Amino acid sequence: MLLATCIAGCTSPSKLHQSAAIQSSALPPEPLPPAAAAPEPCSVYLVRHGWHTGLIVRRCDVCAQDWPEIRLFDDSTFIEVGWGDAGYLCSKLPGPIVLANAAFLPSRSAIHVAGFDCPPEIFFQDSQIIEIKMSAERVGRLCRFVHHDLARDDAGGLRWLGPPIYGRGGIYQSKGYYFLPNTCNVWTARGLAAADCPVAVPLCTIAPPLVLQSKRFGREIHDGLGKLPVIYPFVNFDRPTNR
Repeated sequence: MLLATCIAGCTSPSKLHQSAAIQSSALPPEPLPPAAAAPEPCSVYLVRHGWHTGLIVRRCDVCAQDWPEIRLFDDSTFIEVGWGDAGYLCSKLPGPIVLANAAFLPSRSAIHVAGFDCPPEIFFQDSQIIEIKMSAERVGRLCRFVHHDLARDDAGGLRWLGPPIYGRGGIYQSKGYYFLPNTCNVWTARGLAAADCPVAVPLCTIAPPLVLQSKRFGREIHDGLGKLPVIYPFVNFDRPTNR
């Protein structure tokens, strides 16, 4: 008993601490908490109807703070926006005079807003569609671009010009004027540029250069343009086959 006491007394506190440290260092390290998953990117779609282009967003990706008017389309899964000559968009069958005025005379512009539910490649079977992945922040910048380009009356409400050509929505007066080379495709390119897409806006007066540039940062998911006759873009505003 006396011998055990002497041995215990010879063990200094510092040696006990060292022994405990060695034992703790031999234990496996505690696992780190799992890293937060990166947010899923949003899908924005560039849609080409003949000579005209527009942009499609998912309603669930749009924040009302960025685009307050989006509340009008809460019953839609997708919303397409397209800019153009107001007289052309509001005409049921635009003829040569309407087309000439739109092309050569500065005229009031409008934004066509259409909500729909089925996937874009089904709703727009005769169109070319490019899917572009971007963050929610970039989608917000695109939506703010659209919001700020809508004209308003003295009471702050939208200037409604007529029913939509297809889908659920309407045609609303926009700021600025439509004329060559300030076309719908240039407006679409500006929207993409507002969302930090690398687009050379001055080169996008017509649709093909815009689509070609978009393929560099997006992917084509549908091309139905081969089904259309050559005169199709000049006969009427492009409409989905299943409206």
